[in-house]
Amino acid sequence: MRNSWNRGIDVIFRGAPCAIVVSVAPSSSMYAALGSTDGAIALANMEMAAPSLGLATCWCGFLMLAAQQYEPLKKEFNGHAVVGALVVGEPQVQYQRCVPRKPVQVTWKN
Repeated sequence: MRNSWNRGIDVIFRGAPCAIVVSVAPSSSMYAALGSTDGAIALANMEMAAPSLGLATCWCGFLMLAAQQYEPLKKEFNGHAVVGALVVGEPQVQYQRCVPRKPVQVTWKN
């Protein structure tokens, strides 16, 4: 990965100009469990809404790992746990339509 970075290839953010990071209170807090679920739901909703704004998103698990282990990032979050991270940017491809699919055969039984 370091060789890629030295050659100017961003393998973590992939050139995305923006990252959205959701963090929650430290695990000792009674809100930590609720916050992690709510934070993940919020990120999922942002991911689904982004295409309607002409944006592309990608979950950035590496940033989550780095926020837990890399000391400068740990200080940035003041003990808060990172729930998730999305990188946001302009899509490289535009899909004109969905892939054609065969009709689904559904049988309802009572």
